[in-house]
Amino acid sequence: MFAIIFSKAVGVKIVTVGRASKNKALDKIMDELRTFDTVGYVTHRGALEQLPKYFEEGYIAGVYLDHTATEKDCVNVPFYGYKAPTIAGMYAIAARKKISIMPMFLRFCENGKYEIIITPLIHQDTSLKGKDRIIKLATDVNKVDNESGYGGGDVDTTETDLRFKLNV
Repeated sequence: MFAIIFSKAVGVKIVTVGRASKNKALDKIMDELRTFDTVGYVTHRGALEQLPKYFEEGYIAGVYLDHTATEKDCVNVPFYGYKAPTIAGMYAIAARKKISIMPMFLRFCENGKYEIIITPLIHQDTSLKGKDRIIKLATDVNKVDNESGYGGGDVDTTETDLRFKLNV
C-alpha cells in the first residue's frame, strides 16, 4: 500500500522488491495484486537483473524492511538495542551499484490519513568493502528509525533536518 500511496502523492513511478513464496500460483496472484500503472514489482531473487530495466524507465526502487528472510539472506545489525536479522539484499544492491538510500516511512494518523515521512539520503562509506559496507548501510538505516521515531511513535516536528511530511 505504501508504494501506491507514495507513487500517487509524489508523482513518481516506483518498483517494489518483495519476497517470493514457494507457491508459483500464489506468486502469480501476488504479482498481479502488487503491480499497478505507476507501481512495478519484482521478487528479491533476480532483482539485480530486473531492476535496471525499471530504472531505465524512470522508476525508483522501494524495499520493505519488515519482510521475513532466511538467515543466509540477512545481516545482524542493531535494531532498538538488539542485534536483529535484517534483509541484506537492498543493501547489497546499493553497495554494488554505489547507490545512496533514502529511508521513508508511512504512518497511519489519528485523523484517518497517512503521513509519508521522507528522511535525508544515507550515503555509503566507500572506504568499506563487501559485507562491511552492507552492514554499515543496514545499521545506518536502522539508526534513522531507532533514534528519530520516524518509524513509529511521536515524531518531533521541531527538528530542522531535511525530512518533509506529506499528508495524503
